[in-house]
Amino acid sequence: MHGTIGSGTYGKGTIDGRGSTIMTGKSIAWCQLARNALAIRKYQNNPRLIQINNSLDVTIYQITLTNSPFYHLVAHETNGFTVWGIAIIATTYVLNGEGIDPVGTQNVTITHCNIATGDDDIAIKALTAPAKHMSVLNNNIHHSVGMAIGNECTHGVSHVLISGLTINSTYNGIFIKRNALNHQ
Repeated sequence: MHGTIGSGTYGKGTIDGRGSTIMTGKSIAWCQLARNALAIRKYQNNPRLIQINNSLDVTIYQITLTNSPFYHLVAHETNGFTVWGIAIIATTYVLNGEGIDPVGTQNVTITHCNIATGDDDIAIKALTAPAKHMSVLNNNIHHSVGMAIGNECTHGVSHVLISGLTINSTYNGIFIKRNALNHQ
């Protein structure tokens, strides 16, 4: 979605990114391409399952996302982003198989979700614009790195409320990353 207003994805269906399935006409899956690229210090540009850019008032409700070749759900520079009652289920083998990434997004609510990925289940970032006014309420995260704030936070993260987060078998709980500093 790009430039959408008052839109979303709703329902009890499943969107399967098939990231670990052999691609048609190839003998390799997306997730293995990424692992092979990493082994030779290259970057594999795998697709995201749902990408929302520069939009207003977007809601994602009661769907299941699974097996993305890369990030599952990204909102980039969006104002008004509600994620409510979704499930994200992914193998830990997918490289950078993050769950929900609001990037430079404001007025965000992520609530009553059940997320299990091999990377950050929720990752708040401010790479290209400030990330602010976010509520992360009553979510369950499992078998992942945890919930992250930062790393890509050049434009700042502020006004974030996290409450009722259930953490099960994660490497971290809530962790704050910082951008690498260049020391001369």
